[in-house]
Amino acid sequence: MDKHLIETRALELIELKSMKGLFLAATPVMEDSRFIETLILMVHHDDKGAAGFVINTPVSNLSFYELLEQLKIENPEGVSNHIVFQGGPVQAGNGFVIYEGSMGLRDEMHIADSLFYSRSIESLKRIAEGRGPEYYSICLGRAEWGPGQLEEELRENVWLPVPLESQLVFGEIPENVWANALRKQGISAANFTNVAGHA
Repeated sequence: MDKHLIETRALELIELKSMKGLFLAATPVMEDSRFIETLILMVHHDDKGAAGFVINTPVSNLSFYELLEQLKIENPEGVSNHIVFQGGPVQAGNGFVIYEGSMGLRDEMHIADSLFYSRSIESLKRIAEGRGPEYYSICLGRAEWGPGQLEEELRENVWLPVPLESQLVFGEIPENVWANALRKQGISAANFTNVAGHA
């Protein structure tokens, strides 16, 4: 897929006005080292700003088991090796749980389709006790944009909007997520890294 087709697809999705419930794939224009080759699950976007979670950058020095230990939550063996992701630089000390299927929690926020997220300790306790969702992802922090900031970055082709596919959120090898999201759009990651410029 060439640069013109990529830009056309991006502009079609931007016409949706809100990026909530979509992925944003970082493009070669991205200069911030924290976001190079990242895929962000967007959970909020309106005229006051936007927010989302990076879903493919593991925290190198923290496992889910260690996170539960820090929070003094008893942990069964089954979740000890679950990856914790660096969801973004904002509120980096706060944990968020993305999961499939409602848990009916008071602070639960709907993302799209059957995807929800929560920042409550209760969500972690349920997972640790085996009463939580089958599919879930743990993020520390999130990415945020101020009013008009994301719109400007989209105009500058910093991000490529990509339709949501829940299987990319859960269970994929993190190193493959960004490239797989592009591949599902008919874009080769190898070629994409050579595509730059403005619409």
